[in-house]
Amino acid sequence: MSGRFGKAGKEPKGVGLAGVCAGLALTLCVAACGFQLRGVDIATAYATARVEADASVDFAADLRAALRAAGVVVTTGDAALVIRLARQRVERRPSAIGADARAAEHALGLVVEVTYLGADGAPLTPARTIDAQRAAVQRRGNFLGGGTEESLLAAEMRAELTARILRAAAELARSPAAPGDG
Repeated sequence: MSGRFGKAGKEPKGVGLAGVCAGLALTLCVAACGFQLRGVDIATAYATARVEADASVDFAADLRAALRAAGVVVTTGDAALVIRLARQRVERRPSAIGADARAAEHALGLVVEVTYLGADGAPLTPARTIDAQRAAVQRRGNFLGGGTEESLLAAEMRAELTARILRAAAELARSPAAPGDG
């Protein structure tokens, strides 16, 4: 007769001392190599956030929307995390010259200064400059398409910077000096 434990009332064997030792050894090896679960998200670490941006920054609304999508309450008042954006600039320079001595390709760049502040207003990191780069091919005779392509590339760069700013904020939450670690 088969019962709850399988065959004729015999209980299943436990893991045993060897299994416990093997599990402990594996755990220590994984911890020693620096492995960390990536379970900390930005909403867990920072319930509220505020984005401060000077007039030159054109993607602050995108960053606010991304914070909301990540589960963070975006506020204009006190917040656990303040992300300050300043001195955005767009760079455009020739990166390749064609046979006709004109620019055949332009390097586009979007650069912004980011500072992360805690609830008390103290900087969590020093101000850092981040950038995104793209290349735009200049096609002769395509007068309308060039502007559209550059607009799409600019939107891609804003999205990239937004994602990098969020990843950096989440990384701050994982760091040993993260808020709430005392």
